Amino acid sequence: MFPDDFVPILERDATSRNRSICSSTREPRTLRNALGGALDAKGVDSAVALYRELRTRYYGTAAYDLSESALLGVANDASRANKTPAALALLKLNLGFYEKSAGTYSAMANISLAGNDTASAIAALKKAIELQPNNPQAQGLLTRLTTKPPQTR
Repeated sequence: MFPDDFVPILERDATSRNRSICSSTREPRTLRNALGGALDAKGVDSAVALYRELRTRYYGTAAYDLSESALLGVANDASRANKTPAALALLKLNLGFYEKSAGTYSAMANISLAGNDTASAIAALKKAIELQPNNPQAQGLLTRLTTKPPQTR
């Protein structure tokens, strides 16, 4: 499953984080590009499998940015490309590794809301606020979603 044309960079400076080099072109490749390419070519299951393989193989080596925010960017890209189910699947994957990620729950809320799933957005916001009670953006959005508009005649 691991792409043969990826060679991780094990010695890094601050500007090269989250990159590997394509062995054929010698161009930098990011985790975001690798997962986005897998998502586009073979779907979300392929992207999930690639992330799991990269994480197993390279976690702790700095070859790829496998931090909490890494999948958020890929999920946001998928959402912007109108791939809401894929974006939500990537966020659920992120929660498998970072179950206390208020940011991931907030992203799930926003993507659910963009997909017109208000109930899931509200549930995700409640979890985000539970994990991070001082999150004014999540609190404000939850209030807007749960407050009934005034009745007009």
